[in-house]
Amino acid sequence: MFNIGFGELVLILIIALVVFGPGKLPEISRALGKSVREFRQAADTFSKEMMSETEDTRQAVRTVTDTAAETKKEITVAAEETKQAFTAPKNEIMAAAEETKQAFIAPKKDITAVAEETKQAFTEPLTQVKPVKTAVTKENGTHE
Repeated sequence: MFNIGFGELVLILIIALVVFGPGKLPEISRALGKSVREFRQAADTFSKEMMSETEDTRQAVRTVTDTAAETKKEITVAAEETKQAFTAPKNEIMAAAEETKQAFIAPKKDITAVAEETKQAFTEPLTQVKPVKTAVTKENGTHE
């Protein structure tokens, strides 16, 4: 504890014996031993309290970390649900827009087809008609 060698300890004991005398030396030794014991107990108690507080702090940090992880997970799930909530109607709107577009394109194709058929119906008879010559006579104004 104090890194005192055997020679140094003997020297300290001899000086204590000379200063305090042989009658008081056992009392002083007991008092010193009791003080050292109390100091060690106090140091052990302090060390245990510090370890306990450290463990409590570690437990609090674990609790906060776990809570943060759970909160992050809940936020991620909520964000995904919100995304789905907006994506589903968007997809429905896009599908409805496509159906509406098809509803307008189909009649246009039908109208185009009907117009083409009508054009064919009118142009075919005209190509099949043979030109008829009519001559008007000058004299009586009749046709031949």
